[in-house]
Amino acid sequence: MFDLITARLVASIGDEIVGLRSRLIQALSSLGSQPMPDLIFQANIARYKELVAAETDARKIATLRRLLVEEEANYDEWRAKNPKAAE
Repeated sequence: MFDLITARLVASIGDEIVGLRSRLIQALSSLGSQPMPDLIFQANIARYKELVAAETDARKIATLRRLLVEEEANYDEWRAKNPKAAE
């Protein structure tokens, strides 16, 4: 029971982080600061990789890997929509 609650909590926190990151990127993009989202994506991806490497719990690793894959996909999508900033 505790593991299920922990897994749901970690997933919920991860989803909240993704939502906050999306709003931050939109706000920064509206200011004309195109390179900043690029840096945020790179920092998030690097952090997820660090967390995966340091974690020992299989469920947490799975959640972190899912978040990493989502962040990399979001970064690729953002770069496709903002080719000038991706140069």
